[in-house]
Amino acid sequence: MRSLRWGCLLWLCLGAWACDGGGGPPDGADAGDGADGGADGDGDAGPTYQAVFEPGARACAGFLVQRSAAQELALRARVGFAPQTLELAPGADREVELFADLEVGGPTPAPATPVGPATLAHRRETFLGGFCDRFELAQVFDLQAGAHRAGLTLGLSFCTREGVADPARLTFDADQVGEPLRGLDEGGQVALALRLDSGSDYLTERQALTSCSLSQAGAWAIDIQLEGGDRIEATRRYLPPRMGTGAAALTWARATFGGQAQVVDDPFRLAYGADLHNRAERFLVALDPPLGEIHGLHWQETDQGGLAGPPSHVQLLDAALDPARPLAERAVTGYVETPP
Repeated sequence: MRSLRWGCLLWLCLGAWACDGGGGPPDGADAGDGADGGADGDGDAGPTYQAVFEPGARACAGFLVQRSAAQELALRARVGFAPQTLELAPGADREVELFADLEVGGPTPAPATPVGPATLAHRRETFLGGFCDRFELAQVFDLQAGAHRAGLTLGLSFCTREGVADPARLTFDADQVGEPLRGLDEGGQVALALRLDSGSDYLTERQALTSCSLSQAGAWAIDIQLEGGDRIEATRRYLPPRMGTGAAALTWARATFGGQAQVVDDPFRLAYGADLHNRAERFLVALDPPLGEIHGLHWQETDQGGLAGPPSHVQLLDAALDPARPLAERAVTGYVETPP
């Protein structure tokens, strides 16, 4: 298990991007390109960029700190992108076809219906020593026959600082969301966010989306032995961050109870939660079909004097999948976690 990781306080960016500071235009910039340091430049000539969405490109819900595994399960989501090369340049806002499909909610996701087309908006921000071209793609969806709304926003940022430019071409595929995987606290060029209804409740209405596979993160093998001889095997993918909190997910599990085994690799039936610096990790597996009366499994790390320790018990869950009201608990008799 990992020891306590110290770093800076969590900084979450769900579509709200901060400028790098105020000041005049970059060297060589046209005075009309936001010379006052504001969001200007629409319609002005400027650099062009590309967002490439390859066939099969998709993104899935990640996790946000301090939520329970059950809350993460309820906010599981997956979006597919329409294959295309999207040309991005300063200019008039327009409509685009981008989000091919959206599913929200685990363990049984509900497909979302677009309310209207996706829109593309641009703004330029200038600061002392550079500028950023910000593009935001947004679309609204109906959920559960109009009972709820879902809003998707994809922010793409292309900045030039002291003559050094961000990559001008971002590629989305089945495993990568525009750029290499990064920690939750590390800024990047891509921010993909989901808002449910008003989006005001952090615990139940906000989600960040990232790689579905986390293939760029190391795979940690977990083997849990339970009293009575039952067993849980699982794969947790984890990317150690440069600071703060690392991207992580439960991507695979096999539960063996009473001689019956079930493999789960559906992202809508696997949930991971953790606190700042990936402390107090918790996991939830939804079984379909149930193994006897067991519809789900939940376990979490223990705190051993400031260090992370193995789980002491696994909660066996009924159809409600509520770890606070388990069907039963089973003591952990053996625990092994193997690094990649």
